[in-house]
Amino acid sequence: MQGTAWAGETGYATDDCRILMRRGPQTHYKIVQMLRLGEELEILEDDKVSGWSRVRAVSSKLEGWILRRFISPSMPASAQLDITREAQQRAEEERNKLRVEVEGLRKQVGSQEKLEAELARVRKISHNALEIERENEALSQKLRALEQEMKQVSDDNRILERQSDTSFFLAGSAVLTVGLIGGAVLARRRRTSFGSLE
Repeated sequence: MQGTAWAGETGYATDDCRILMRRGPQTHYKIVQMLRLGEELEILEDDKVSGWSRVRAVSSKLEGWILRRFISPSMPASAQLDITREAQQRAEEERNKLRVEVEGLRKQVGSQEKLEAELARVRKISHNALEIERENEALSQKLRALEQEMKQVSDDNRILERQSDTSFFLAGSAVLTVGLIGGAVLARRRRTSFGSLE
């Protein structure tokens, strides 16, 4: 048997069907509200003679009268079960929401790791690029030195070619001069020899 809730206490609607809260402590009074099973009530007044209690519904703040037998000092087990099920459903929804968030965070962490790996690769390439740039600069300096050396050798070759051409020209001139002198000397001798024969 259920205990009885007294004025000034908290009680709960116990019937499986909707309980009618009325304007007065009789069934002919107008209905103020239909109370659901397990609805929390603040008991304002208890009329032991009529078996009615004046209550205020905690959720709606409406006041009215209901039969005292529909009030229990503790929440009915079926209402507690419904509340527990609702809480469990909310917890499962929250858990599913958190799972989605965790999965999103895992993807972000994976993306973060990929970004860090890419950054490390770029840093390595950058480091290699700096070394390559240094090597390139050193090779460019060597190339400039070799080009300078080649230019010097080319200039030296031109000078040698000019000297060779000049030497060849002088040698040719000397041969021609010697030939002319030799020819003149021979021509004079011939004249002299022919002149002595006459």
